[in-house]
Amino acid sequence: MKMSLFCLTCNKETPVGVDQKVDFEDGGVYRYRCKNEHEISTYLDKTKPEILFEIGLRAFVDGYYRESIATFTSALERSFELYIELRAIHEGRAEFFPKFWKLVTNQSERQLGAFAYAWFQAHGAPFEELDEAMTALRNRSIHKGQFTSKAEAEKYGSYVYCIINKIFASLISDLGERDAQDLMNTKFEQIHLSACKILGLEKVPGTRMSTAIDLKNLEKLGARKFEEVAETIQLFKANFKDF
Repeated sequence: MKMSLFCLTCNKETPVGVDQKVDFEDGGVYRYRCKNEHEISTYLDKTKPEILFEIGLRAFVDGYYRESIATFTSALERSFELYIELRAIHEGRAEFFPKFWKLVTNQSERQLGAFAYAWFQAHGAPFEELDEAMTALRNRSIHKGQFTSKAEAEKYGSYVYCIINKIFASLISDLGERDAQDLMNTKFEQIHLSACKILGLEKVPGTRMSTAIDLKNLEKLGARKFEEVAETIQLFKANFKDF
């Protein structure tokens, strides 16, 4: 899957603008020259869970069902990580998070355990949304190479979609809508500052992309069902050949 980057200079010169298809970069930072030879520096103003879930959704719509399950799983795991980081920021312990995460970064089971404890500490009750049947489906698909049907991929995608929405929507019930969004925006500012450091600039224009999970609008999480967001992707593909 590729993403479209639009040249801000070209956009000022023509209503249509000029876009360029690029591969996703892990650091989210992009340097490129547009078709009209303008030098562009930008970053993707999104978190890993948002991007990964969108890639999984596109894979599902395109009929790559096994691949969609693998990517949905990555989106869920990065949601665990982001939730723990947000709790650390909220509790004034953000500086210790990188060192802590390094201890669990190579083992999914440890990451799940860290998330389960962070959730229990915040809510006084265990996180009960994880489904053993879905875990078994994931393991058969990813680790045993089982071919996945559309129905299975749709069920798994919907399952992950609901969990991610629940994780981040919980910040509103815990902190209130305004404070929860402020906390989330702190993370987005960190993403911006990281891009500035990489590019050696004081300020970098961000690139936004529409995603099924939008953490800049926490209050709208879960407003649409998985089937609805998948249908939206299908409609775009039908109307825009380069989508």
